[in-house]
Amino acid sequence: MERWHWVDRAKGIGIVLVVISHVLRGLVEARLVPTGVLQSTVDYALYTFHMPLFFMLAGLFVEGSYRKGTARYWKSKVLSIAWPYLLWSVLHGSLLLVFSGFINGTASAGRITSILWHPIAPFWFLYALFLCHALYALLRRFELRFVLAGATVAYLLLEAFRGGTHDVNLLWDTGRGFFFYLVGVALAARGALTLQ
Repeated sequence: MERWHWVDRAKGIGIVLVVISHVLRGLVEARLVPTGVLQSTVDYALYTFHMPLFFMLAGLFVEGSYRKGTARYWKSKVLSIAWPYLLWSVLHGSLLLVFSGFINGTASAGRITSILWHPIAPFWFLYALFLCHALYALLRRFELRFVLAGATVAYLLLEAFRGGTHDVNLLWDTGRGFFFYLVGVALAARGALTLQ
């Protein structure tokens, strides 16, 4: 299968930005970096770009995945997204519990048992991405322009009512992600994958 090098480069850039943004937030929580206009501007710029980038890249390939058959589609999403989400959430949550005296937050056993409806922060992306794949499977029979228009309106409404918190909000995270995911679907439909 032919590789699209620009996609690999985009993923690499996104990964580097995710690491930088998580390190920055960790330093702020540990009070090693002061909060202020510069820090919040950098944080906003990083999160405004890198997470939408990953949703868009996922959308680029979803139709090709779906065309291989519904059963194969769902099997691939369970094995590549749902299973890693569950595995890493349980491992991460367990480590937070074991080392609760050494972390910048709180941990409880109840937090681990609630991962089916309330993701642990680092893994919200996998949860929201799985929901995007499910939404796409439900809505792909409709014309893409109408689905994208609806997702745009939903995204704008969610953005208008979003608070200034960094907490995981599945409705907002999935709604925002689905908009960019559909942008990727639209780009693929217009031939974006032919770019080198």
